[in-house]
Amino acid sequence: MDDALPKTPDTINTKIKGKSHFWECLRLKYIYHRIIDEWTPYTVYCKVKGFWQRGTRGYADYDVWNFDHYLAGVIAGGVQKLRDTSIGYPCAFGEDSEEAQRKYNEALDEIVRGFKLWAEDDDYNETEDKLNKSLEVFSKWFVTLWD
Repeated sequence: MDDALPKTPDTINTKIKGKSHFWECLRLKYIYHRIIDEWTPYTVYCKVKGFWQRGTRGYADYDVWNFDHYLAGVIAGGVQKLRDTSIGYPCAFGEDSEEAQRKYNEALDEIVRGFKLWAEDDDYNETEDKLNKSLEVFSKWFVTLWD
């Protein structure tokens, strides 16, 4: 007899184990798109190929599409790691003192700030000035980026 009743909004959104049918379908759709759509044989091939290319030559074919953002992210991450693990500083910053180490860390922070902002932000008008300042500091101290 219940099968003969017309479907009303109340019967459509009946709760299934505490969740409405609508939200359950939405969750399943999300899972489908995250797992099934993203992991087709072609996308798996592209991800493996990109992983191999980055390991052998340092960049993948898909990195070249937006190469400035890719390099900015690599530079920001590398300089941040250098700043966090550095045990010294170039002699151009002064004699052996905490002041010279502080100046060196400030220069590294400036490089990281501009490149990280460029890698993460798509608003070129606002970030271009900050990137240019970071590029000046980067080009000035490029040969000293070692530990």
